[in-house]
Amino acid sequence: MVAMLVATSYFGNRILRHVRMDVRKLRNEGFDIVVHTFSENDLRFYRKSVRDIVEVTKETGMRVWIDPWGIGGVFGGEAFSDAALHHREWLQVAANGDKLPACCPSNPGFQGFIHEWTDAALETGADAVFWDEPHFYSDETERIGCYCKYCQDLAERGEPAIGSFLREVCGKVKSRGSQNVVCLLPSSLERKDTLDWNEIAGLESVMNLGSTPFWGMQGADPEKYVDLIGRELMGLASRARVQTHLWIQGFRIPAGREEEIRRSAIAAGQLGIDVIAIWGFDACESMSFLSCERPQMAWAAFLKAIAQLRDRHGRSPSTTVREEKTSTGDRLGDN
Repeated sequence: MVAMLVATSYFGNRILRHVRMDVRKLRNEGFDIVVHTFSENDLRFYRKSVRDIVEVTKETGMRVWIDPWGIGGVFGGEAFSDAALHHREWLQVAANGDKLPACCPSNPGFQGFIHEWTDAALETGADAVFWDEPHFYSDETERIGCYCKYCQDLAERGEPAIGSFLREVCGKVKSRGSQNVVCLLPSSLERKDTLDWNEIAGLESVMNLGSTPFWGMQGADPEKYVDLIGRELMGLASRARVQTHLWIQGFRIPAGREEEIRRSAIAAGQLGIDVIAIWGFDACESMSFLSCERPQMAWAAFLKAIAQLRDRHGRSPSTTVREEKTSTGDRLGDN
């Protein structure tokens, strides 16, 4: 049986001595993977710093996934986009012709910028690129999607814009000898005509596919929501023969509800998910906008769940993640 791996996101700190202390703590707590954010701000001002952060993380024996956090407003994350501010020609277009405050993944200018980011991301030495919730801008008044000429051209050819974009960027990463991990918004939040999970899972360049069933943001039952999205993911991944990951909500959990974190992680583990992750490090204590009300208790709840899962299934932490194809063409591989 392949070991269940454990991951967390890490952001908001670029002081290397503090990063070194934090990642050693994570390794001692049984983590296998750290998702480091690499925003537009990082690309401009912290490029070497992020390389150093990746290096000290890997020195612990953990692996690193690098995240285009908030870039262009196309990917998830609480980071502002300079590209969306200064390149109006890259912006998405609403059905009524208005410009929207996010870049379009079909726009050649933005695609060129993403290739620049990808080059820098791979230079950090990260093991995989973590494509974090690629999506179109949406609000309560407009239909989801982009109606620019580039997206319209794709639509006429029957090609979903985000799927086409991911095929391109993931192909580049794989051609450079690295791995792709794709995290999609739950299917209950994403229109099927803008992003098809089956299409993304079927991409030859994708090693791991996951989602973010953040129950607190949807007012949903924690275990039921994780189970619902997790089962859909597992069925799809089994057919496509890719690995899986699920994110457990470790942010904005009110005091007294920390047990929801433990129960949700247990639910994910019981499905056989390959990588169980929590967003984010120390229950987001360092970021007041996201922090749980009692972050230490929230973090402890996640650690308790992981210990219970590993005890229950006889699984132990692993320093490797399945990544290469086997001789039979199986993307699931072996440890």
